[in-house]
Amino acid sequence: MSAFRRFRAVMVVWTIVLLTVLITVIAFNANGPSWLPLVLAAMYFVLFCAPFVIYVRIIGSAESILDTQCDPEAFVRRCDEMNLSDSIPRNGLYRWEAVLLHRYGIALVDVGRTEDAAVIRRRIEDGLDRRKHPLRNVDCSVMVMNLADLCARLGDANAAWVYAGQFYDGIRLVPKSARSGKVDKSLDTTGDVTIRSSMFLFLSERAESNRLPFTDSDIDVFEGSLIGHRLAAEARMALAKQAALEGDREKEMSLLRQVAGAAPKMRVGKLAERRCALLKDNKAGASNSSDTNEDTKASGQADANNNVKANKETSVSSQTETAKYESLCLSVAVDVHAPIMKVYGEQPSRAQTR
Repeated sequence: MSAFRRFRAVMVVWTIVLLTVLITVIAFNANGPSWLPLVLAAMYFVLFCAPFVIYVRIIGSAESILDTQCDPEAFVRRCDEMNLSDSIPRNGLYRWEAVLLHRYGIALVDVGRTEDAAVIRRRIEDGLDRRKHPLRNVDCSVMVMNLADLCARLGDANAAWVYAGQFYDGIRLVPKSARSGKVDKSLDTTGDVTIRSSMFLFLSERAESNRLPFTDSDIDVFEGSLIGHRLAAEARMALAKQAALEGDREKEMSLLRQVAGAAPKMRVGKLAERRCALLKDNKAGASNSSDTNEDTKASGQADANNNVKANKETSVSSQTETAKYESLCLSVAVDVHAPIMKVYGEQPSRAQTR
């Protein structure tokens, strides 16, 4: 049984116990003071909400392993212990549960368990399918944002684009009155960084002409307040890839250093470190090549120097293959299927056949 379903079971038992105690106390104090029922009702409300507070804190503590510490292996172990791949509760998912599943899917892809990540995608889609009023709040928008990100990582480009479109529809159509708090009000920014970074990094057919809608300065402002260190590292990695496409090696190197330092245990951090080393070697190689040509003219040892140069080029070629941005993309998409469709109008549609 997953932690989500265990929580539902605990809440049922807790509610029955609280109601029993409340009714018993009122029955034995039928002639008590008039303020007693109000006090008891207030106590009941506080005690009823206490498990929710504890539950949310537990989920937040788990998420911080990935979002703050950028440690996918430790996060996967925690989520495996919570048995999150099990079927979801019959009443669907709370938003924070869907977010935790999304992070679990990210970590699973990062450690190479893509088939398990595809199962998590199905679980989030099950939760989305059970949401019947997408305009009531931004919960559906958060879920499709997460699905767009996860589908991109799994190589399902069509589903990623469809979910991205639904996210932007939701942001545009959900009433502002239904968006409360800093997180909801900044969801368009968070979603843009999440979706555009993911598609730019993890979909190989991403058009190179499409520029990212944010800069490194934007990420500096967003990090810590709107987005965590994990997403900030991936966004900077996307910016580094864009800088590479534009031929700006200095900017690329600066961004790669930040990614390697912030997320050394994640794929983007490891790739950033390899690519930094490659760029340094290429720069040193260019300098050495110039020096070698001058020495060759002076010494007449052209053949020996050419052999050394050939060996260096072979080594650089091998390093280049493991330091390509495309190495983040899956060679074969995993569990490609039709996305869940939500119509942000009067009535949500039923799920498409998957």
